[in-house]
Amino acid sequence: MKFHFQFLHAALRLILLLLIVSISLSCSDDDDDDQVLFLWNQTGCADPWDTGPTDSNEETTEAMVSYLAENGVENARIARFEFDESVATSCLACSCTTGTVIYVMTSETNSSIMEDLGFIKELQKT
Repeated sequence: MKFHFQFLHAALRLILLLLIVSISLSCSDDDDDDQVLFLWNQTGCADPWDTGPTDSNEETTEAMVSYLAENGVENARIARFEFDESVATSCLACSCTTGTVIYVMTSETNSSIMEDLGFIKELQKT
């Protein structure tokens, strides 16, 4: 009887674990097919979220995500930071680009807001 109870208890824990895993995998806020990639060319000091090239990527990420949320873009995430020498400028004005390109992934439904905020929709490469 004791063995039967322990087996039943272990089986229930396994079923509960599998149920939790399957629910967490099936519940996603954003469908990957609905995601769009945008880019932003970082400036020396004119980015609207008040960070620049001397701030860490983590600080910039936090500031950008907050800025986007305040402007109605929910669930945006920073995909990556890349340096692109072709967009770097050698001037010292705040509006000059640093060469750092920040890629932001968000839902297709946010496209018009992102473009209104000055983000560039990344063209899909086929």
